[in-house]
Amino acid sequence: MTEEARQRDKLVGLFALGVALFNPPLLLLFSGKTMFGWPLLYVYLFCAWAILIGAVALVVERRSRRKRADLPND
Repeated sequence: MTEEARQRDKLVGLFALGVALFNPPLLLLFSGKTMFGWPLLYVYLFCAWAILIGAVALVVERRSRRKRADLPND
């Protein structure tokens, strides 16, 4: 399996994880509760969103670092 195919599979997996994390039945588990005075739903949404953005950034940045390492230096 090529590196591009692996990266594509990782990004598709992260998309599927995002769909599962923001699915209404899962969101209903966090509604109506609070954590330190903040609605738990907002805390969950922000944390899930931040983790997904970080994971996508890691996948994409790792590939760009490898591409730069493979380029010949002038």
